[in-house]
Amino acid sequence: MRKGGYSVFGVVVVIICAILVGCGGSDGSGATGTTSTTATTSTTATTATTATTATTATTATTATTATTATTATTATTATTATTATTATTATTTGGLGSLPPNSIIYARSVATAGDPTTIIHSVAPDGTNDNILASFSTTLISTAAANPNATNDYVFASSTVAGGDKRLYRGNSSLSTSTAVQLTTSLYDEVSDIQFTPDGTKVIFQASFPGEDFSKLFMVAINGGTASTLAQDISGFSVLQLAGSTKVAFAAGVSSFEIFVRDYATGSTNTQITTIGSADLPRWNRQGTRIIFSADGNGSVPDLFSVGPTGGTVTQLTSTVDVELVGMANGDDTLIAFPSSALGRGVFKANADGTNIQKVITREDVDPSVIYFTNSLGRSFNGEAFSFGTKRGRRR
Repeated sequence: MRKGGYSVFGVVVVIICAILVGCGGSDGSGATGTTSTTATTSTTATTATTATTATTATTATTATTATTATTATTATTATTATTATTATTATTTGGLGSLPPNSIIYARSVATAGDPTTIIHSVAPDGTNDNILASFSTTLISTAAANPNATNDYVFASSTVAGGDKRLYRGNSSLSTSTAVQLTTSLYDEVSDIQFTPDGTKVIFQASFPGEDFSKLFMVAINGGTASTLAQDISGFSVLQLAGSTKVAFAAGVSSFEIFVRDYATGSTNTQITTIGSADLPRWNRQGTRIIFSADGNGSVPDLFSVGPTGGTVTQLTSTVDVELVGMANGDDTLIAFPSSALGRGVFKANADGTNIQKVITREDVDPSVIYFTNSLGRSFNGEAFSFGTKRGRRR
């Protein structure tokens, strides 16, 4: 892949903590206090899926007696007045997430006093409830991802000086190299994306070495060690987040880019599943039944396509004069969302087959390579947690 990078998601401490671990903010449900899935210290132990305690017996939509309250998705009438003293940070197994549920997450890229700044938004698929979740500048850290099988456990790429070469580290939400474990000894010029494997034991990442004009796909254990190379000349990847799955999809090539699938646990073969010639930025759907990617469609303008996990028929989803670089399916694969340059850049949605395209919201500064759907628990379908970084493809 030729470097032409997307400046997408840099990371800072407060933002990662607030968005992924859940240190504060609104979950978009209309209830107050949303940063934990379980109130753990209480006279009567409860979970975040059923609110059962309150100072006054009322039908609860919010656990009101916690020092840090949590939002209940299934509220019951409280009968016992108890007080929770501590609410834990959000985990990734059960309970309500710390992001607005059933929403589209997108990013805007702006410059503040010359400093690149990323602003993260959530918006409902009907265009309502457009809210800023976080904003931050990119300094030392280029990308980070949260472990879907642990709390407050992150892998991130960081340099020791602004703009310097980077290594991978594992630490907590402070994302500080001083308290983190160094995972790789190699220095990378750019680290574009990090994704955990479903079992949380490894991370797969896209990076380039200093002086190289292309990216490679690497894998390393979360306890560190030598990073193995899975592929070269890649242009975006997606780890399938199904329990027991060991598949990764990626776009790769030199003059012609195609979608490949690899079993990263047992195989050494990268299986080509398309012959389209210009594939870019693949994304698995939640079920693992198809991969959405961009390719040249209407002339040389990128449109969205999909293909099954073993290849076969490639289906064109969009055919516009506008740029669609990346698409993401919702949880039941009935909708896709994508940023586009159409009629003023913004976020769009369509049926699963690409029909009935509608603009969700207009944003002239929308980042063209970032889109996520959250599920009913306020979690991402792509990796169960967000990876903040530069999701680079070949084009912008």
